[in-house]
Formats: sequence, structure tokens, C-alpha cells
Amino acid sequence: MKFCNMNIQSGFTLIEVLITAIILSVSLLGLIALQGVSKYSSYAARQNTLAFYAASDIVERLRLNKTPWIEQHLNSSGASWAISVGKGKTTQTKPECINDSGITTSACSYADLVNYDLYSWQQLLGASASGAAATMIDPVGCLSMTRINTQSAANITVVISWQDRENMTDRSATSGQTCGASGAKNRQFILSSTL
Repeated sequence: MKFCNMNIQSGFTLIEVLITAIILSVSLLGLIALQGVSKYSSYAARQNTLAFYAASDIVERLRLNKTPWIEQHLNSSGASWAISVGKGKTTQTKPECINDSGITTSACSYADLVNYDLYSWQQLLGASASGAAATMIDPVGCLSMTRINTQSAANITVVISWQDRENMTDRSATSGQTCGASGAKNRQFILSSTL
């Protein structure tokens, strides 16, 4: 009678387990880095959304009060006018003829309507810089208008500028728009339209 001594072993060797652990670790580190990029991209998208909202707000105010704006600041053919609101700029005040709810309480002049539009825009930019994590840092809004000949129309450019947390190329250097602070953390949103 013959006996066979077969010693059969199954399983993984220590080397195979170590290689698997290294591959898994590198994959998890990649996912963690991707999470950081995703979070910053979400932050940047929020900044652009706030800038778009602020630019759209003043453009809609210009369209609603077109005649007061043109009569007040563009009273001749080819006239130009520009203003900046936000951090470090002249503070706009709410006209007396408009209450806190934005309702006119007495007869408002064209100047009052224009001033209220600028005041509301300044308040919106201030709310965008309220200090919460997803708000803009030091936002500044710049508005420039040029009347189109003798028509009751104007070309407008709105620039919203803010500071970011990360260094990149200075946007004002590449766009030619000088609104707000300059530097590697400067970001801009530019909206051009015809009124």
C-alpha cells in the first residue's frame, strides 16, 4: 500500500496582499484629491453664478428704468458715463421717496430712480460679500454706458470683479477691464448688452 503525501495549500501570498494594498491605497488617494478639486470647482461655479446674478440685476434695472438712466446720464448723442459700486467705492444712499420695501412713497425724480437702482445693486453686491463661505470676496461692480447716436438706446458693459482664494492669471490684464483690485486672485465677469 502506497501513501501519497500531498500538501496542497491555497490562498494568497504575502506579496500578493501587499501589492493589492498598495494599489488600493493609490486609488483612494486619487479619489481624495478628486474630492478637493470637485469642492473648489463647486466654489468657483458659485462665485460665477453670484457674479452673473449681480450683472443681470443691474441690466434688468436699466431696462426697466431706461428713460431715467438715459435722461439722467446720457443726455447727448454719443455721451458716455461710468460708475463703480462696492468695496472702497462711494456709498450709494437710498432716496427719500422710496421706503425700505422699494415702494415709492412720493413722487420720485429720474435722479431718485437711478440712485435707487444703484443703491439696490450696491446692497446686492454687499449681500454677496456677507462673509459666508460661498460668497464673493470684496466684490466690485462697474457699469459703463455709451449712448448710441441720438437714439434712445445705449451700449452697456457691466463688470463684476472679486477676489478668489487661489492664485491664477490676473483677469483684468487679459480682459482689458479695470474694475476692482488687480492681482493674481482677481476674477471678473463681463456682460455687454444694448439698452
